[in-house]
Amino acid sequence: MFSPGQSQIRHPKFRLYETKMLSDCSILVGREKKEFVTGHKAILSAASPILHDMFIATEGVTKFIINDIEPEIFISMLKFIYTDSLDVNCDSVYDVVAVAKNYQMPYVMKACFQYIGDNLSIKNVLQAYSLALCSSESDVLKKKCEEFINKDTIAVLNNASFLKTNLDVVVAVFSLDSLNIENELVLWYAADRYADYRSKRGETLAVYKILQKIRFLSLTIKDFLKGLADTTVLPASEACAILINMTEDKSKVSMPSGYSKEIQGRNPRKESEIGIKQTKNDLAIVPSEIKFKLRVPNIEDFTKIKNACYKSSMFQLQNLKWCAEAKIGTILADSKKYLQLYVHRCKNESNKTSCNAEIEFLLLRNFDYLEPSRYKFTKVFEQNQSWGINRFIAVSDLLNPNNHYITDGTITVQIHIKTDKPLEPSVFANNVIAFRE
Repeated sequence: MFSPGQSQIRHPKFRLYETKMLSDCSILVGREKKEFVTGHKAILSAASPILHDMFIATEGVTKFIINDIEPEIFISMLKFIYTDSLDVNCDSVYDVVAVAKNYQMPYVMKACFQYIGDNLSIKNVLQAYSLALCSSESDVLKKKCEEFINKDTIAVLNNASFLKTNLDVVVAVFSLDSLNIENELVLWYAADRYADYRSKRGETLAVYKILQKIRFLSLTIKDFLKGLADTTVLPASEACAILINMTEDKSKVSMPSGYSKEIQGRNPRKESEIGIKQTKNDLAIVPSEIKFKLRVPNIEDFTKIKNACYKSSMFQLQNLKWCAEAKIGTILADSKKYLQLYVHRCKNESNKTSCNAEIEFLLLRNFDYLEPSRYKFTKVFEQNQSWGINRFIAVSDLLNPNNHYITDGTITVQIHIKTDKPLEPSVFANNVIAFRE
């Protein structure tokens, strides 16, 4: 029995529920299995607008029939109305939710959502997530389900309940950003099993909705070819287009319509976490290259802020800490505002080596046929030093809707950094910001 937030003192209506004292109505509940349930019109009317309307429409009547609810479900709901105690299990609670929704009792639904969220398991989390996605009042349950799925992704996808889950729920799962998977092959194989199971049941499945959420471009070519060999769910035409986009930086073949263009996985290990595990003698095995996307939200407001600066999370290359920055600055020579992009090597007193790095900035557009704006350069970075470009694009051009740089108020800059093995400290090392005029 579940009692959300109630004290140890019995609810004032508890005695009325137990003794049926002063009850003034009798309700025959059920379809095939029927049962009489007694109650109090005033209490039931206050609990549900639907029951209130039923009593008002039949004033003077004391016997009623409700044939769209099974007796045990109605009794569970009735008990909560009187006592605030939810007498359910992990199966019946969903029926109580359905009845509470039909009879407009949001407080009962809220208690059910709390019970479901407190009793999540590998077997039922997708059913709970399906319920949460369908209700506007279940944000807490939705968050709990997503946290559970993110933590135990493999177990959830391998459970038999996954194959029986509605397509929209599978799409929602595949859309989550922090799934605990090694790479996108896990989702690819899961999609293949799901499509095969539904096909054998004679169901027509819009499998492309799932495939569009898989981040194929984050896979290595070797893993992508392995996925092609092991599965049948990805059509040949889409596979060819994806493979071309994986092998050509300036591909003239667009990604299949609606497919993800993300180049990072769901739960990527942060370069900083990898680097911290290495010693100074292990520089050769520390990551030397990274490609990621820096998204600047609310770009119109951002351009109006004085000295606006948007930084990426810190990452680690060659055992050195780095970050990327997007700024808005005015160039005095022409009095124009520009988007400025920099890569910054952070200060580290214990490691004063210099490092040669090749940097490429790509300001992405909304359509594949439009070339992104780009700037590429190579510089030697000392500690606490930034290199970049202070006239990447004029703010007026950036905000021009005809240039298609903005999506939902956000711009996306793809940053690709390749670093060489660190060099000995330079006698010229200082805090410098370099510009391209």
